[in-house]
Amino acid sequence: MLEAQPPPPSGAGAKRPRLISVQFRITLMLAVTAAAFICLLMLIQGGWGRQVDLLLHDRVEETDRVLRRVIALRANGARLHADDYTRWDDLVNFARERNPHWGDVYITQSITTFSLDFAWVLDEQFNVIFTANPGNDPSGAPLLVPAPALAAALRAAPIRHFFVRTPRGLLEIWTSPIQPSDDFERKTRIHGYYVIGRLWTPARIADLGRDGNGRARLVLGETPPPPSTVSAHTGMISVAVPLPGIDGSPVATVLFETTLPMVSQVYDTLRISALLNFAGVLVIILAIGWALSHWVSHPIATITEALHQQNPTLLASSAQRQDELGRLARLVEEFFVQRERLIEAREAATQATAAKSQFLANISHELRTPMHGILSYSRFGLKGAMSAPREQLLDDFKNIESCGTSLLSLLDDLLDLAKFEAGRMRLEFAPTALEEIVADAVDEFASAYHEKGLRAEICAENTLEPAVVDRRRILQVMRNLLSNAGKFSAAGGIVRVRIATSAGRARVVVEDSGTGIPASEVELIFENFEQASNAKAQSGGTGLGLAICREILEAHGGRIWAENRPEGGASIIFELPLEGPPVADEQDVLQTNRGHEQISLITRSRATPDPEGRTAA
Repeated sequence: MLEAQPPPPSGAGAKRPRLISVQFRITLMLAVTAAAFICLLMLIQGGWGRQVDLLLHDRVEETDRVLRRVIALRANGARLHADDYTRWDDLVNFARERNPHWGDVYITQSITTFSLDFAWVLDEQFNVIFTANPGNDPSGAPLLVPAPALAAALRAAPIRHFFVRTPRGLLEIWTSPIQPSDDFERKTRIHGYYVIGRLWTPARIADLGRDGNGRARLVLGETPPPPSTVSAHTGMISVAVPLPGIDGSPVATVLFETTLPMVSQVYDTLRISALLNFAGVLVIILAIGWALSHWVSHPIATITEALHQQNPTLLASSAQRQDELGRLARLVEEFFVQRERLIEAREAATQATAAKSQFLANISHELRTPMHGILSYSRFGLKGAMSAPREQLLDDFKNIESCGTSLLSLLDDLLDLAKFEAGRMRLEFAPTALEEIVADAVDEFASAYHEKGLRAEICAENTLEPAVVDRRRILQVMRNLLSNAGKFSAAGGIVRVRIATSAGRARVVVEDSGTGIPASEVELIFENFEQASNAKAQSGGTGLGLAICREILEAHGGRIWAENRPEGGASIIFELPLEGPPVADEQDVLQTNRGHEQISLITRSRATPDPEGRTAA
């Protein structure tokens, strides 16, 4: 429920929010209207004149920016082509081997895609080793840039963009050094140079003018470009953009002309400004009526509609007001917020109660089963202690020991899970061979697999890198996975373990030959007390094994997931980084023993899972 807000404190230091009343707004509006009517006739002529001057000045600057931007955008594709190609390892090999067929296929036939006319490949001594001339233009067969000037320029800066005058007209040039693809900073030895060119044909110059909504023409020469001009009466705007040569000085100029028709219209408007003054008075009067409706009637109707529809989003604009209606809208918004918080708190409490009840039901069932077995066999032993044969008493003790072991295992699992979730599980990391951990785990299950008629196989790469892990905990993961695989595989089946390392990560896959996992439960089986619905009857267990495996691997900075195999059965896959989990805080590291290459770590927060998702690589 909405609580009443306490009155603000009184006294010298108390500050109350200053509200602007509706009545004050109306009075102020009428006063401003009268002042505006008096000043309008005096200011309108001068105001329009200043606006025209500013408009023309801004238009000239905008036209110059647009023209330069259009030229840059037209060059962007060629620049990206030169940069991408020169980071291509195949082009590095081409610079060494000089295969003409490769050049025809991958250079000559590709540069037309980027509206290029020529391309040249130079070796390290700036000699032309290949020329791409898809248009068979005789003027483009030789390198159209003077070799000494180009060599000197490339030595100073191998990545360039400049213009050159040729018999065919102006040629735009891009250059870039040929270097391996893994050299992102371009610091390795240069294997050659890639030079591409585009002719500024009349058609392309005309397209440039159309892109800028005007007319463009090219003037060759090294003279400085003329200044930008504008005609206040005709609206004609003329701007010039110099095009730099290889040494930075201009070799040509793009002259662009466009017309601003609004200028003549503005002057016509000035002649009828008197009529607009009277029309303005009428508009102001209408605006006052609209303002009263907007400030009073509309907010009240909005608040009423919001309460009727129970939709606080309708009050967004009204709540911004600094008057009585705005304060009322904010109070209504606060009412909706308080109501939503109460609903959310009630739902959270309901969910917490349900989760607690479900957990108590699950743990009570799991604890009751072995405890019932211990008490039952204890009573049998007490009744027959004096008369029962020793063999029967031995069986009773064995059953008690088995039930006690199951109970202890369940309590250990619960304790481990609680420590992981609380971030207090102590892990001892050291470089370890994963294949040794897998082999030890498989050896432990050899006898049980043999009794069930199962066969275990280990498939590992020839060269496996060691991983920084807690050996005891990873062995615990392997025991859980091999135990599950043995439970779900029929006699005569195969349990296969695959180990591989790549890209700084290790991957272990445990494959069984069982019935697989329902598709809707592939993620669910890693939750506490959850098991696959098609395996609960035959597997037994508590449903904590895979949940503990997930906690262990996340503490290692890894992840675990399940997949169904197309040929039948399921695969449980886990990955972890070879260098161990990232240390997020210096307080996490308790000690570092470099002599033994071992790190003792207490996990204080759950490790971040691998961001790649659960799709197999």
